[in-house]
Amino acid sequence: MKRRIRYVYTDAEWSKQVRIENVIFFVLSPIYLPLVAVYYIGEGALYMAEGIALGVRALVKRIFFRKNRKEAGE
Repeated sequence: MKRRIRYVYTDAEWSKQVRIENVIFFVLSPIYLPLVAVYYIGEGALYMAEGIALGVRALVKRIFFRKNRKEAGE
C-alpha cells in the first residue's frame, strides 16, 4: 500500500505560493497568449477547410453527376 503524503500550508505560505505563481504566469503570458491565438486560428482554419470540402463535394455531385438518379426502394 502506497503512503500518501499531504502537504499542509499555513495561510501565509499559501498566499506566498499564489503570489509567486501569479508573477510567473504574468511573466510567461507574452509567450503563452500568442501560442493560444495561433491554436485558435488553426482550429478555425480546420473548421473552415472542412466546410469548404463539404461544399466542393456537393458542388461536384450537383454539376457532374446530376443525371445520376437515386433508385427508389421497392
